[in-house]
Amino acid sequence: MMDPMGKKGEDIRKHIVETANRTFYRHGFQATSFADLAQDSGIPKGNYYFHFKSKDALLEAVIQNRIERLRAQLNGWEDAFPDPKDRLKRAVRMIENEQDDLAVYGCPIGTLVSELIKNHPRHKTQLAGMLRLIETWLAEQVAALSYAPKEAQAHARDMLRAMQGAAMLTAAYGETAVIAETVADLDEMIGRL
Repeated sequence: MMDPMGKKGEDIRKHIVETANRTFYRHGFQATSFADLAQDSGIPKGNYYFHFKSKDALLEAVIQNRIERLRAQLNGWEDAFPDPKDRLKRAVRMIENEQDDLAVYGCPIGTLVSELIKNHPRHKTQLAGMLRLIETWLAEQVAALSYAPKEAQAHARDMLRAMQGAAMLTAAYGETAVIAETVADLDEMIGRL
């Protein structure tokens, strides 16, 4: 069945979501208007209203897009790395690979959670779902190393807590040294599993 919006419309919608994702991350959801997004994307503001009836609807699409990309990334690591320890080490590298952005903007998930938790509580569940997706995936990798589910979950939570803490401190201090320290600590922890 043909999409009523057509390929061009879908491409525009996708570009809007990608632009909103970047702009919300760099400037915050509250501080970003459709006019800002139109300027950043080169797509007229009217197109935003055609595809998204409200900024809140656009936020929903951005969050859904982030979840889909995150899920694909995690699945890709499962395909690329047969050893669960290698998959865990790759996950830890998320903060290392993004350290320059983390120093300026903070964690893409954490900053959005912090911003929206007070004024958009219904999105809290979706955003927490992103963190839970990472935690559950980490726990599955640890469990694959013959750990009981409860113990695997505890290790996964420790890892996620360390990564989120490192992202927050990196943003607060504006320096990346804490990332290197955290990656080294987590690599050592993974080695002991």
